[in-house]
Amino acid sequence: MKHAYWAVVCKTPNCGLIPAKYVGPHEGTFFYTLPDVGPGWWEIPCAGCGQTYRYTRIDLQVKALDNPPPAGFRDWW
Repeated sequence: MKHAYWAVVCKTPNCGLIPAKYVGPHEGTFFYTLPDVGPGWWEIPCAGCGQTYRYTRIDLQVKALDNPPPAGFRDWW
């Protein structure tokens, strides 16, 4: 089973994906709507490169990943 996340791509070139919010089990479609309410921006640290960058709603994209969120995962909003 796949799991859907709102995620951003790290701004460090070739670094990777940073899950920002767990949506739930992936239901076979990529029709997910961003919530109307949320902060204007987030500063999200990357576990891969260790850098922290600022992201906005337009940076978010839905990604289906193989794993559910790990224990202690914290949504960014």
